[in-house]
Amino acid sequence: MKKLLVFVTALLCVTFISKVSFAEDTLDKVKRTGVLVAGVKDSTEPFGFIDEKTREIVGYDVDFVSYIAKKLGVKLELKPVTSATRMPQLKEGNIDIIAATMTKTAERAKEIDFSYTYFFTGQKFLVKKGTVKSLKDLEGKKIGTAKGSTSEKNATAALPTATILSFDDYPQAFLALQQGKVAAVTTDEAILAGIL
Repeated sequence: MKKLLVFVTALLCVTFISKVSFAEDTLDKVKRTGVLVAGVKDSTEPFGFIDEKTREIVGYDVDFVSYIAKKLGVKLELKPVTSATRMPQLKEGNIDIIAATMTKTAERAKEIDFSYTYFFTGQKFLVKKGTVKSLKDLEGKKIGTAKGSTSEKNATAALPTATILSFDDYPQAFLALQQGKVAAVTTDEAILAGIL
């Protein structure tokens, strides 16, 4: 019985040590495979969007991860993500890095690591011309934004009486504005400029 207990204990130690010693961080995996898999947006100009001529994803975030891949000497593979899918994709190991208009928050930093911020912008509202003069005019109205974005929480905090409608991406929210289904679309100023 004692030998069995020693054997089981030794086996558990080997299993634990194996998991610890073979656990691979993301950079090691990227170097081993020779591929950096980046989660980027494909419908958010100027950060990540489909080039009409080449049908490839291009943009500021794509340029950023392309530079990282080049510096690492690895191939870059782009995987489209949305605001709602980018963190789950990273946590599940389907992508190695997120470069997809993501705001660093304390809540998110508990779950994933962030680089230094490489783009600064502020949140704004986009409305049809002549319909809104101040934020107060949006009280009780429908506001469009993207699922999983910080814009959802910020809009709710700024306009507690508004109804926040979350779309899969910003082009869908913008279409809702054009169709009169929402009174405004809110997100980062640079994204709104890209939509226009």
